[in-house]
Amino acid sequence: MDPTASAADNPIVGKGQPDIATVDTDPPLVVPEGERALYTRVFFRCVVPQEYASKLKEDNGKVVVVGDGGALGHWDHRKGIELFTQEDMFPCFYTVEPMKFQTKVCVSYQYALVTQDGDLFTYIDKEKRSMVPTGGEMTIEDDFGMYRNALHPEDVSSLFDDRSSSVEAPSQSSQTPEGNAHIVLNIECLLLFEQRMAAIRSLDSFPPLESNNGVIMVSFELPVKVEKVDGDVCCIPVLDAVGKWVARASVSGNVIPSMYKLRHEYPVRVMFVGWPGVHVKDYADQREIRELLLDYDCIPVFLAEDLYHNFVNFCDRFLWPIFHSVVMSFVSDEIPRPFDLQQWAAYQTVNQKFSEVVWAACREDQDMVWIHDIYLLLMPMLVGRKLPTANVGLFLHTPFPSSDLYKCLPVREELLKGMLCADLVGFQFFEYERHFLTSCKRILGLDYHFKKGGFVSVDYLGREVALRVGHACMHYDYTMHKMQEPAVVERARALRAHYGDNVIVYASVDRCDRLSGIGLKFRAWRLFLEQHPNVVGRAVLRQHAYVPKTHSVELAHKLACELKEIAAKINKQFGIEVIHFESGPLSAVDRMALLRVADVILDTSVKSGLNLVPFEYYVARAALSPTSPTNLRGAVICSEFSGCSRVLIGSLSVNPWNTDKLVSAIQDAKHMLGTPELAERLYRDTAYVSSHSLLTWAEDFLCDLRRAQKKAEMMYITYGFGANFRLMGLSEDFQRLEHDEILAAYKRSKFRVLFLDNEGELTNLHMHGSPPSEKVLQMLRVICRDPRNVVVVLSGRSPDHLEKWFSSVDHIGLAAEHGYYYQVPALNGDSYASEKDDTSWKAIAMELMKQYVARTQGSYIEYKGSALVWQYGDADPDFGQWQAKELANSLEELLDTYNVEVVCGKGYVEIKVKGVNKGIAAQIILQRLSSIRGQPDFVLAMGDDQSDELMFEKLKSLYEPKSSPIPPHMDSTMGATQVLGLIHLHRLHLLAALWNGPTEHSGLTRAAFIAISTSWGRASEGGLLRPPFSTTPSSKAGQATVWKKEGGNLGLLASHGTSTRRPQGEALSIQQHGKGATEVFTVSVGKKPSHAKWFVADTHEVSEVLASLATASSSAAYAGYEVLSSSTCPAWGRQLNPCEVSRSGGVALGNGYAEQYEGSPESYMFSYDENFEEQELFMSRGDFGEESGEDSEMAELRQYLY
Repeated sequence: MDPTASAADNPIVGKGQPDIATVDTDPPLVVPEGERALYTRVFFRCVVPQEYASKLKEDNGKVVVVGDGGALGHWDHRKGIELFTQEDMFPCFYTVEPMKFQTKVCVSYQYALVTQDGDLFTYIDKEKRSMVPTGGEMTIEDDFGMYRNALHPEDVSSLFDDRSSSVEAPSQSSQTPEGNAHIVLNIECLLLFEQRMAAIRSLDSFPPLESNNGVIMVSFELPVKVEKVDGDVCCIPVLDAVGKWVARASVSGNVIPSMYKLRHEYPVRVMFVGWPGVHVKDYADQREIRELLLDYDCIPVFLAEDLYHNFVNFCDRFLWPIFHSVVMSFVSDEIPRPFDLQQWAAYQTVNQKFSEVVWAACREDQDMVWIHDIYLLLMPMLVGRKLPTANVGLFLHTPFPSSDLYKCLPVREELLKGMLCADLVGFQFFEYERHFLTSCKRILGLDYHFKKGGFVSVDYLGREVALRVGHACMHYDYTMHKMQEPAVVERARALRAHYGDNVIVYASVDRCDRLSGIGLKFRAWRLFLEQHPNVVGRAVLRQHAYVPKTHSVELAHKLACELKEIAAKINKQFGIEVIHFESGPLSAVDRMALLRVADVILDTSVKSGLNLVPFEYYVARAALSPTSPTNLRGAVICSEFSGCSRVLIGSLSVNPWNTDKLVSAIQDAKHMLGTPELAERLYRDTAYVSSHSLLTWAEDFLCDLRRAQKKAEMMYITYGFGANFRLMGLSEDFQRLEHDEILAAYKRSKFRVLFLDNEGELTNLHMHGSPPSEKVLQMLRVICRDPRNVVVVLSGRSPDHLEKWFSSVDHIGLAAEHGYYYQVPALNGDSYASEKDDTSWKAIAMELMKQYVARTQGSYIEYKGSALVWQYGDADPDFGQWQAKELANSLEELLDTYNVEVVCGKGYVEIKVKGVNKGIAAQIILQRLSSIRGQPDFVLAMGDDQSDELMFEKLKSLYEPKSSPIPPHMDSTMGATQVLGLIHLHRLHLLAALWNGPTEHSGLTRAAFIAISTSWGRASEGGLLRPPFSTTPSSKAGQATVWKKEGGNLGLLASHGTSTRRPQGEALSIQQHGKGATEVFTVSVGKKPSHAKWFVADTHEVSEVLASLATASSSAAYAGYEVLSSSTCPAWGRQLNPCEVSRSGGVALGNGYAEQYEGSPESYMFSYDENFEEQELFMSRGDFGEESGEDSEMAELRQYLY
């Protein structure tokens, strides 16, 4: 950027662009010796030319700005400040955080392109640029205005107009390649801007507010108070006095009263809900007050006096200190007060009463509900109980404590869950939002993510709770008008006359609580006067302490007495009044008059949110000199622990606990009065206060609230009682698992495969691993005893861990290290199968991980056969995530040439052999089981981690619904009758032909056509289960049709007649298998984006599902099966010789198909069923005998469950 160029000389930048940096020709400001220099916060923006943009994207390079001074790395590209971009903003780059430069000191800089390895590729410009920082904040726009105009599309026309007027058509002789390239680049940028404008606008889009919409503002106190008066005499709190009720608007300068004054400027109607300031028992009075306040757009909430006092005590003794990062119980020598359950009950009751008013006033599909501050944290949850789709927002006007302090609250989870039932939660500053996110992570285990447009959201029960940062402001124009009213001016003149023009007035207006730091202020003031005795009589401190309605009057009165006594002692020490202390209500006229008179505002808060008194003071200063804003006189001293010091950068920031520093700040403010530096500071902050409107802040919050409203295409379910109430969002394609549905599919299936994750599903997630409970193990024992089931536990843990945890469960399959090792009894018996790979990469990864373990407390390395895992579950969540990202990037760079991949999961970073994951493991196990036992007709997969998503995705691809392989005239729902297959009578000749061998006409093998789906799994001692039917079947008429193989041919021995009754047994049939016959249930634990089709809420619901399946898999369900030991029946899949067939007394059903025996299995028995429209034959299991009752195993299981 040429420092001498004007806007007209720039072909891109034109009129109407005040944000672009221009060079101020004024000489640099000379900073007096010993005084602090002024700094300007500077942002940079640039655009990468098209010739470099593609290369930059391909090589994953980056853009940095380098230049003079340490802030820009002293021209070292390795120390330069990186610029960032987004997909829809590329090739426009910008800095996220500002750099500080000394004001009015020229700085040279340049943009550089750096490769991924950190080497310099080139500079965007061949010559250096320069700029002179001015003002409090400044943006260097070297991107031709792309970024700004993308955010303000109304300026696009001026951009084009100015371009057309400022760019002259070059003559033919002057069209150099360099000039043409510059013009082409600018046109490309503008075309790129046009193409991406729609995407950028969509980030900020929200359903428009309509005339029938409304906003319900909910705060504990109404901005309008009611009184009973008799003539001009106020009779409150004498409630039985004769008179009438009148309403008076609050004169407070707080946010809610100020927003009330602006209610008619909103585009929609605004109603205010809150306590009216009086306790009224008489119903007639309540109705009169209600009707009176409706004219003031207010709805009262009436509270009993004892309920009110318990509520206030709870807020004052527990919530207020904790949220201000103070544990009051251990400050003094008094015995700590226990948590008061009665006061907690009062807090819930008050929130309930407020919610009942909102239920009646809110139109669920039209109104927005905006709840304010910590006094009503449970309201979002309670409003959602009756109005689940209501658009609810919550804003905290107080700080939010760190997670360590917040955990001191016994009701921490209840309050967090209540807040998370809102659609939008707002905070004053990012620090408070960060504490909230950490608390959600550490206490509730919730994750958050960043969305396009700069939004942060927390995933909670299927809903995205949006978070917003932005502090409230003063109503500048209204306050300015009030400051200039005659009553205020006259009162200020009288106050100044009382002290005289030579007395410097230090003023403070604070809450009457210990967090205001008034005691620290008095101590510093006494020391200031002791060190500077010449100031006595020429400086005075006026301190006013007021008591809010939400604070305990008793505690405030006790503190006021202490402060009054301290002030009296200090005044006695110096012989005159050096401290003027008052407590109690302060009228608006007196407050504004004091601010007009004050030379210095002194804030020594130990901890506070955003104190608006300094903001109001800047308005008072501007009111004194409305025509000369640069000649202001005054100073503000702000505590470092107050939110004001974050935004009022011209104030003197001080630590109130450091008495010497506080005394020095008081002295500096005195000396700086009237100096150019102090005038510059005051002007800068006054400009900030005047440019930030309370109305704009409120409208921005409402726009974000509208944007965060619940999605119309989702369903919302409420469940739970009391403070454990929850609001869950369900999408159409991701449904909560219905127990009845999965249980019905489970019962009608004959061959089931269950894939279960351990940690996070069968048990809660722990860093060092956690075995399942005995209750879960007992359920697994019952499920695994069912011969129709194959259960496989997939885990990232080592084989030793899984063997130790599940050794008590017979016949269970284990897949360790995401399937690198697997042991499935139906496949490979008790031995583990695995692949052998090159593991030389482990030495490199181990050395790098050791460094991160040394630097990250609570982390360790887990060594596996196929992987190395850096576990950081016990580390600080935020720091652990930062370290995990860095480690993952470093591992990918170092081991790029190896056959490995890096996976980041919940509390771990894993580097493992490629192609090893739960999805591949599940696919291999299913393929091998299908080749041995036939296709399963029931598959269940449950998991909660990112590694389980690969399994869900693989099962979805394997069992995607396709055209049914069953012929149209065959019923595909026969599983409901527990029939495994059927053969129509008119196709019996095909069965006979296939039994005798493949024919040239059929083109099919026996195995390809006939599937004897027994679904029998492994039993004890590696044996098989078979029905104990007789080898000499009955051929009585009306009972059975007997098939017998004679002379190598399969023939019909008896004609079919009437249907037979299958005594006490289930039909065993022949079925053609295909993907369409398999019912697949992919279930995610927790509602979150997933490839699964269903979800359950938590591990407790997983236990409930397993309990249902275990009940269906009782011994009674397969009591009729006879166990064949491995000595009499071979392993699955091996063909039997005639001797083995005769010895077993049955048919070998190894791979689920009719084997090519040489023997004569005479145990085939077919029956006729008249219930079908066509005559169909079924292979019967035979007479199982009487059905057995509940056995001891089920009795033991029920004992665990119930």
